[in-house]
Amino acid sequence: MCGIVGAIGRAAANVASQGTALDSIRHRGPDGRGQFYVERLSTPVWLGHTRLSILDLSEAGHQPMISRDKRWVITFNGEIYNHLELREQIPHDWVGHSDTETLVEAISRWGVEKTLPKLNGMFAFALLDQEAGELHIVRDPFGIKPLYYSVMHDGLIFASEVKGLRAIAGDSNKLDVRGLQTFLSLRFVPSPHTLFDGVSRLEAGHWLRYSINNASLSIQSYATPKLDRFTGSIDDAVVEYQRILKSSVRRQLLSDVPVGILLSGGIDSALLAAVAREDGGELPCYSVGFGSTYSECELSDAEETARTIGLPFHPIVISEESIWSAFERTVTSIEEPLGTTSVLPMWD
Repeated sequence: MCGIVGAIGRAAANVASQGTALDSIRHRGPDGRGQFYVERLSTPVWLGHTRLSILDLSEAGHQPMISRDKRWVITFNGEIYNHLELREQIPHDWVGHSDTETLVEAISRWGVEKTLPKLNGMFAFALLDQEAGELHIVRDPFGIKPLYYSVMHDGLIFASEVKGLRAIAGDSNKLDVRGLQTFLSLRFVPSPHTLFDGVSRLEAGHWLRYSINNASLSIQSYATPKLDRFTGSIDDAVVEYQRILKSSVRRQLLSDVPVGILLSGGIDSALLAAVAREDGGELPCYSVGFGSTYSECELSDAEETARTIGLPFHPIVISEESIWSAFERTVTSIEEPLGTTSVLPMWD
């Protein structure tokens, strides 16, 4: 998890000289921070980044990152699981081995529109085209990574969290009544709407393009659902499912820092742990529970799963008091209410 934030217009000039915007999302990326500011376009542009180092822990992974041809500047949150395969298609003298560098150089070679369908991952990023005078912000097809934005009278601001927007524009967001009505009906607010008036959430699989020269904005979907139906037998389907699952798990284990597995008492996490174990990884397993006096607690089931697979198990037991003491910090981190209770023990 990293944090991205940025501004176009007079707000960019103000925030560039302050650290408040980056401070507001520092918890998303405690390993480093960076910013890029340019005035030579028709209006100032500022991009910021807070880094949680996962791939390429060196300065070669520092962001915002500028493409080799100097045209593109990116601030990126997420992981591109197939970035090594993409690198094989790009003849290039690589500086480091981060997926950020792969992404910005892929866009430099193919352009935004042709690159997006090639990406396999979870991501939210902002990309400045210094040649065309455009800012592109993009969210992954499943909307795993968050991305908020607000249109200002003289520009645009965006951030991984609403906190970032407030740090730039001030704490002026009012409640959106329609968003509240939707939340009370659905227990969440579907994108692009939020609970805050004037704040939008970029929809999953969408690409926002903002022209810095004429302040025009367009949003389009780039994610195309696959309509092909599997035509093989049930045995063929099992073999293909296993192949795809193993490939997916292997890709998502790519990291330069230690990786663990969040293990519940259910089938899904057990299957992922088993596949990872088959791939040769002795990953530590973690599970959160309330203790054996609660029937809802899954720690014993998770421990049995880890023992069966042959992975080390680390139970985390929380109390009513610890949940209550963390309640305010949990709510603050979520920003918008969620209709699920699991976020409380997960935070603690």
